[in-house]
Amino acid sequence: MTTISRSTTAAAPTAPTAPTAPTAPAAGPWNAAALRDAALAAHTPVKNGEGYKNAQDVTSKSLSSLKSSYASWGHFEASKMMAVPKDDVTLRVVAFEYHSGRSMEAWLDAVPEDRILELQVVTCVSGHDNLPHATFAKQNIYVAEVRGPGGKSVRSADFGPGVTKQEEYSSVSPTLTIDVSKPGDYVVTCAPKGSAGAGGYVEARRLVLHVTGREPTIPA
Repeated sequence: MTTISRSTTAAAPTAPTAPTAPTAPAAGPWNAAALRDAALAAHTPVKNGEGYKNAQDVTSKSLSSLKSSYASWGHFEASKMMAVPKDDVTLRVVAFEYHSGRSMEAWLDAVPEDRILELQVVTCVSGHDNLPHATFAKQNIYVAEVRGPGGKSVRSADFGPGVTKQEEYSSVSPTLTIDVSKPGDYVVTCAPKGSAGAGGYVEARRLVLHVTGREPTIPA
């Protein structure tokens, strides 16, 4: 920990001065939540957008609730996905309206000391526009991918009901192991095979994780 030393010298007494107004505390060296919230605040809502605009914190403990809520979502709306860290970190995620053409963005409160981040991706079937979600819940196959700033890609094995042969309205990918030692954007995508892919719904199928190299590490 950096310490600051101060030397003291004797000084003649001075007349009392009027109290000064309090000042705001200095900003911390890293605040992922503030970066996330600033991105949301700077966004101009899209006219006739479908309201997919929110900020959320995602941790390993979020997986169960996300899987449940996505299963419900898949009965009525287009399929979407979320990256969920397995490590003891918090992913600060912001999402934007459908029709905005903006991918989700995210920042990490910290990265593991070894700079290796483990992620799982939760996704769901698509039930919008009267699509046969019940069929998708038996046949869908997904693949999750993370492409790093240098172009290197990490892909999951196929997963979903088409692999397990069990009905699944939402599914969770195998673990993706990502080397985040290089600052830059790590782009996470996931979509059903045979669909329009992430490009057909970037607002909910593409997440850009910004790694700046200034994030603190997790204490040992």
